[in-house]
Amino acid sequence: MFSYLIKVLLGSLLFLVPLYFDLRVADTFGVCKMAILYLFSCLLLSASLAKAVYYEKFSFRRTPLDIPVLIFLLTNIISVICSTSPIQSIFGGYKSQQGLLTMLCYIIIFFSVTNISTDLNPKWQIKLTISFIAANILSLFFPTRPDFSLSWAYGEGILFLLFYIGSFYLILSFIKDIYSLPKVFIFVALLASIYLLYQQSGNDFIQWDTHLNCTTFGNMTFFSHYGLVAFFLTISIFLGLFGKEKPKKKVVDYKRYAFLGIWGLSLLIIFIAVFVMRVRSIFIAGFFASLLFLILLGSKLRKGYKKEILALCFIFMPIVVYYGFTTGQGIFVETASDIKAMSGTKVLLGPGEKFSTGAIRLHIWRGCLRIVKDHPFFGIGQETMFSIYPRYRTLAHAKTEGQYSRSDRAHNDVIDVVVATGIVGLCSFFFLHITFLCSILRAIYRSYGRERVMLVGIASAWTAYHLNGLFSFGTPCVNSMFWALSGVGMALSGRPKVYEKRLPLGSVKWVGLSIILIITMIGLVWVKNIYCADVLFNQAGRLEKSGMLQDAIPKYKEVLKLNPWQKDYSDSLLNTYLTLARRYLNPNWTKEAVFWAERAVRFFPADSVSWNLLGGAYYLDGAATGKDRRDEAVAAYKQTIIREPYLIDAYTNIGQITLSQGKADEAYRHFMKVLSFEEKEPRSLYYAGQIEFQKKQFQKAKAHLSKLVKLCPTYERIEDAREMLFLIEKSQDIPK
Repeated sequence: MFSYLIKVLLGSLLFLVPLYFDLRVADTFGVCKMAILYLFSCLLLSASLAKAVYYEKFSFRRTPLDIPVLIFLLTNIISVICSTSPIQSIFGGYKSQQGLLTMLCYIIIFFSVTNISTDLNPKWQIKLTISFIAANILSLFFPTRPDFSLSWAYGEGILFLLFYIGSFYLILSFIKDIYSLPKVFIFVALLASIYLLYQQSGNDFIQWDTHLNCTTFGNMTFFSHYGLVAFFLTISIFLGLFGKEKPKKKVVDYKRYAFLGIWGLSLLIIFIAVFVMRVRSIFIAGFFASLLFLILLGSKLRKGYKKEILALCFIFMPIVVYYGFTTGQGIFVETASDIKAMSGTKVLLGPGEKFSTGAIRLHIWRGCLRIVKDHPFFGIGQETMFSIYPRYRTLAHAKTEGQYSRSDRAHNDVIDVVVATGIVGLCSFFFLHITFLCSILRAIYRSYGRERVMLVGIASAWTAYHLNGLFSFGTPCVNSMFWALSGVGMALSGRPKVYEKRLPLGSVKWVGLSIILIITMIGLVWVKNIYCADVLFNQAGRLEKSGMLQDAIPKYKEVLKLNPWQKDYSDSLLNTYLTLARRYLNPNWTKEAVFWAERAVRFFPADSVSWNLLGGAYYLDGAATGKDRRDEAVAAYKQTIIREPYLIDAYTNIGQITLSQGKADEAYRHFMKVLSFEEKEPRSLYYAGQIEFQKKQFQKAKAHLSKLVKLCPTYERIEDAREMLFLIEKSQDIPK
């Protein structure tokens, strides 16, 4: 019973995470997928523990990758302890949510795959019943439209319900054993590819809130990443069908040719869908992974599959050439133009706003190297880069993408690991993946025929994943697939040793089962809370955008009750309070703003945004209550610029506040600091000119004000600047 339940949960997780979405939540492609990942991972862990307690036997299949995986987990735990923001490192950021909890889910997936049972294969009636129940649960708790009701599923939404039932039934059919698990990934990639090509034709039956150019993955790179990995698995199965022994009698095997046709069509659809996105990293990863595939296949097998390989090259090469070299849109053409733009400037950004994304990556990597120098051993902690990076970003990056430009990823897996977990984490990362590579290479050279083709496909898919990760980053959709695929590779690369130990629990086992049940229920409630929190966050955001700020505030507070650990939720509530305070200067609003800003600083002390908002809250509260809180505001803004040295607004706010306190020299220093890295900033030009004018330093004042009039003619105080220039011209102190 437990063994079959684990198979059902594992297959459902791997199927639903990439395909599931919900239009009710604010983060359509993040929170809903994370909820699925957390939900099924929690159930998987509970089912595995319950199995051991119920049968009073702990059984575990050991693989060469077990120790490296546990060491990698340990380094991540140490990194959380040493993190600049442990809360963010545990729960993850809002969009990506790749914190310690997510890492635990991936490791649960890995061990679930390596310990999957192959001794149960229920009848179709049982599969259909389970699929029907699962489809109704999914339709009820995770609907695909905002105005969902259960009756809709059996009326207008009957197609969605039937789709869920059919999908679950296929998943349960796929996971007969470890060999068939990759078919889940192929099926998901095929469904996503068909929908993508349907979108590319200009049609879409889903009313997305935002414009998309990809499927349910949320981004063209993420889908292409997943599809490329699935592509190599599809090739393995396709070639494996050709390698099947032919019957002695000359009888046409219609079933075999039907399967060949289905897999060949699937291969073509996935290939076109992956490359139609024209993602540069996919071309690079696909090329080298294909080369590795042919090398590992060996000369003997290449000779046996010569016709099939040539046929695949004949079909796929024109597609690569078309999407690679089409004038104006070809990926190689665009790459060449980017390199040309980068080479034409000293800072590798290209002219004006037409900067290269590749150049931006180079500047992000420079900032990351500075982070590593300051946090070499255990890093800054997972998911904290969004808060830490502004302190280390280059001036060129800040100028190109704006003063509030940030990055929560290095767009390079290796750099991301060393930034988050330090050199210790990087060593465990390499140890993990080198162990996998060595194990699967040994298995490849020991195997023959279809088994070798399958292992070669897994090795090539693994390579494609990592090569793409050198220029991008993984999401839960892709990472869950990768960890499951790693488990498949380890299970197929040898005969895992089974470790068993009796657990003489006696009557205590019922206590253990009760504890597991209680903890599971707590976990499910937590998952439901974070899901409902984002639904409410979406509603609050819509109210705020429509100008109904006072109605949005109770929604935001309810969101934080359900999920108090997300910085974006806290920032949104705080911004709403500050907006109200600026409009009405109501002491009630300003006190609330100060309360939530101080809370944000306590929870996220390394984040410059929190300190910047705290400075604004102090200043507005002082203005509303009549108390002088300007020194507190200045102190908060100074903490901001420590964490974000190129934040213009913080410098100018300090300058304006200290100028109002009569500290003209201090104010002038801050305005000049801004002008040292942004000479066209209008507020700093105006106030620097005003201070020099009051000191009767007319030449310096004229230089600032003339530049302001010339470069920023729409500035709100431009008339005052012109008046000062007029007085300077009339002054006798200026030599003619």
